[in-house]
Parts: sequence; C-alpha cells; structure tokens
Amino acid sequence: MENLLTQFAILNDATGKKKLVFAYDVVDASGETQKSNQRKSFVVMDTEMQTLIEQLETKVKDIMNAQ
Repeated sequence: MENLLTQFAILNDATGKKKLVFAYDVVDASGETQKSNQRKSFVVMDTEMQTLIEQLETKVKDIMNAQ
C-alpha cells in the first residue's frame, strides 16, 4: 500500500497558529485505489516546519505580487 498526496493547505487557526491540512489516496501495488480522500490535519508546533511554511508563504506572496 502507498499513500499518494492529493492536496494540502496551510491555514491560520483561531489561536494564530498555522495548521496543515491534507488529503491523500491509498493505492495498492497494482495502482488500484483502496481508500480515497483520506484526511488529516495538525497544528504546526515544530520550529523547522514553521520556518518552511514562512518561506513558502513568502515565495507565494512574491509570485502573487510580481508585476
């Protein structure tokens, strides 16, 4: 079995913390989907992950604001 990431998002929760939410499909060795749209989420507490999220948000803002 393998988990294939299908989507993810970074949200600001009510406490001001970052929350990572994602969905994935579970496929078997033959490529058939065994479970679809499985979801998980967690509040980001790890400093390294917080830094990565800040870098990603900065990059997205740069692209968004490019002339």
